[in-house]
Amino acid sequence: MHKHPNTKQLDALYCMQIRCGERKLVLPRNAIVELKPFAEPEPLQHPQSRRLIKAAPWIIGSVIHRNLPLPVISLEMLLDASSDYERRRARLCIMHGISDALNPPSYAIVCQGFPSLIEVPKNMAEPLAQEAAPADPDANNELIAAQLQLGGFFSAVPDLDVIESLISEALANAKND
Repeated sequence: MHKHPNTKQLDALYCMQIRCGERKLVLPRNAIVELKPFAEPEPLQHPQSRRLIKAAPWIIGSVIHRNLPLPVISLEMLLDASSDYERRRARLCIMHGISDALNPPSYAIVCQGFPSLIEVPKNMAEPLAQEAAPADPDANNELIAAQLQLGGFFSAVPDLDVIESLISEALANAKND
């Protein structure tokens, strides 16, 4: 097979690392659309009808982005089943969905600080073996696809397909407010 001389082999994946509470998460860089300052979300609006609704507690409200109400998700509350989320140094990370589960295909995640661009070496893109992360609190969490060890620290790779399906299901089952 002939390779074009300007074609470079992919030696690394470029991702964005965000902090959600105590957890560092690694997300595909093309999934992050924008970072906004945090403001308490408005009451949750259904993305199509714009009627006020009550959904799962980890959907903490909505934010208007490009004239559309987007659900605001606390991954802290979803992943840890906690009753609150960290507001200190909080920002909203506007995400473009990677699956077909959402319509519109966008949502916001509460994160702390600023995302950082990280380079994940190709050989690190595989999940760590269970014995490599024995104290991993996410070992049995179906919402975490993998753990990466980067620079001596563990970062979780959330399963965005599953999370987006949960968002879609929660919005579909939401009650009128």
